[in-house]
Amino acid sequence: TIILEGDDMSELTHALGVVARSRGMTSVAAQSGLTREALYKALRPDSKPRFDTISRVCKALGVRLVAQPAQL
Repeated sequence: TIILEGDDMSELTHALGVVARSRGMTSVAAQSGLTREALYKALRPDSKPRFDTISRVCKALGVRLVAQPAQL
């Protein structure tokens, strides 16, 4: 939650990369329908992955992103 509140997409991709590596990139790639190389590329710190890619990785990791109204 804190990562998403920071509005820094690189933090989200970094966090997903850490989890994906801990679970095994080959397995996560297969479950997400991405190649292993594409997964590494999408989750590197300077990447700007498409939402579809983030969504597929989250699904493979069993993570759900939830939209809530911002409290201003």
